[in-house]
Amino acid sequence: MRQNRREELNTLATQAGRDPRSIEISVFGLPNNPDLVKRFAEAGADRAIIMLPSAPEPQALAGLADIAARVLR
Repeated sequence: MRQNRREELNTLATQAGRDPRSIEISVFGLPNNPDLVKRFAEAGADRAIIMLPSAPEPQALAGLADIAARVLR
């Protein structure tokens, strides 16, 4: 993953007459991996959507708790 991609996008947006702040970057389908989420954030992502496997409610809630504990620290 290349660094400073957000800066490059901002430059291209400005050159095209767009406000760079109007462009949000979402990363979809990430695994429950705090280091990977951090790398995308450092590269300029505004949000990360983390995969949660389909499961019955108790397991899904446990998975959400695990994601919160590992990624939202």
